[in-house]
Amino acid sequence: MTIYYKFVRMSKFFIDSLFSVIKKENSIKKWERKIKRINLENNDILSKLLNDDDVFVDVGANTGSVTEELLKRKKLSLCILFEPIPVYYNYCKEKFSKSENVIVENYALTDKKGEFSIFMSEQNFGWNTMIGSRASHDMKELSINGISFDEYIEKNPLKKINLIKIDVEGAEYKVLNGMKKTIAKYKPIIFCEIGFGKSLHPNWNEEVEIFEWIFNNGYKRIDYNVEKTQDVILYPLAN
Repeated sequence: MTIYYKFVRMSKFFIDSLFSVIKKENSIKKWERKIKRINLENNDILSKLLNDDDVFVDVGANTGSVTEELLKRKKLSLCILFEPIPVYYNYCKEKFSKSENVIVENYALTDKKGEFSIFMSEQNFGWNTMIGSRASHDMKELSINGISFDEYIEKNPLKKINLIKIDVEGAEYKVLNGMKKTIAKYKPIIFCEIGFGKSLHPNWNEEVEIFEWIFNNGYKRIDYNVEKTQDVILYPLAN
């Protein structure tokens, strides 16, 4: 992180703290202020990857703050948010209730349709994972509905998909495996968090397999062998 973003984060921290007290905000609203500070740099990057009239897909939307920020900067034709945890899904539905170009879906994107478990932290609102072996003892297990993005697109066809953001705390291999047809057809830019890194990810071989598939299907090769959680950008060769 650059000195600039560190300075901006610190400045916003003091401002947000003051507003949070004045407005007597609830815990989710306080978390949203925090995640907006954390995502300052990423939001700048994502904004530069988009043009007006583009289609943006937000996988693991949480409070929808990323989409909210991008809509302030770009006139996107459509945003589709996937958030499986009811409290965050409802928060997003309310936030975007008047936005005709935003669709919020109460699904986890994965590699097949079905019912799954997700582990939700009640202390850290950004720490929710489908990777059970990485869940901590204080996390709450929830039953959620999952669907593959390929199946979703078959039922809800689109003319284009320009950018997909994936933040699913280690389950990115499941998400990506469930959108192979979509990736091959639309060639979107993919902004993806790699959870845990190669040393700690319990399914690292599956991560490697899907990234290699992506590189062999029209995407620029990058070094994904990170040692800790890190964001990467996957560009189609045409870009």
